Amino acid sequence: MKNRRDRERSRYRRGMSSRTQQEANTKMASLYGSTYLNLSKDTPQFELKGKVLLDFLPYEVGKGNPFADPGSFHYERTFWVHKGIGPDGRAYCCPREMSRGRLPCPICEKRQELRDDPNADEKLIDALKPKRRQLFKIIDTNNRSKGVQVWDFSYHMFGELLVEYLTDENNAEKLKDWCEFEGGMSLRLGTKEKKFNGRPYYEVTRIEFEDRRRDYDPNKMLTEGPCLDDCFRVLPYDDLKKVFLQTSEDAEGNKTKFKETDV
Repeated sequence: MKNRRDRERSRYRRGMSSRTQQEANTKMASLYGSTYLNLSKDTPQFELKGKVLLDFLPYEVGKGNPFADPGSFHYERTFWVHKGIGPDGRAYCCPREMSRGRLPCPICEKRQELRDDPNADEKLIDALKPKRRQLFKIIDTNNRSKGVQVWDFSYHMFGELLVEYLTDENNAEKLKDWCEFEGGMSLRLGTKEKKFNGRPYYEVTRIEFEDRRRDYDPNKMLTEGPCLDDCFRVLPYDDLKKVFLQTSEDAEGNKTKFKETDV
């Protein structure tokens, strides 16, 4: 007979790997492949594939940026996702973190329940933790034809290192205007290739700041690409809970869900 830890792990793995929930697949398709970003299919998205020289552009802050006030200009938008959720193991915005605690999150609630259980699986608790990510508006200087691109990336694989550079007192004078339309700096990123489940990805290991080769027209740049605060898909509580717990409705509208005893 399964103990409670085994039942929780089995239930979560079902949510990680099931391929039977068509409703979630339909939602993902409508979002052009993303379950947490609400970007149009015409929005260019940057993908890091090795060493690169990037120009970061400020954007006019809207609502929700945890580190900048509306109407100001900032270089990034921090957000949080739960990863490995639902029928295809996708990522979903954490309502609690995105609202700074004003909205409940069924995944965070489950994680807290597990944390209160001395017999709970620590790996499962860690897997349910919301992961910090960032959005940037960048121009790839080696591929300028793509214009302004949106870059979605892990905070711990780039942003954390960038903050170290920006907060270093020895860099204060040099980097004070690094992210400006005029007189800013380009960032040459050194990377290290890693693999997860056989697929390569890149972590930024070094940042070099260089004088930009050109300035940008702020009137033009501010109208290119979306406001980064408007790029998120935050599911309502019940919808996110349905994906997480793998609930569904049959043809008669009766709700069913996987039981803890299901294998």
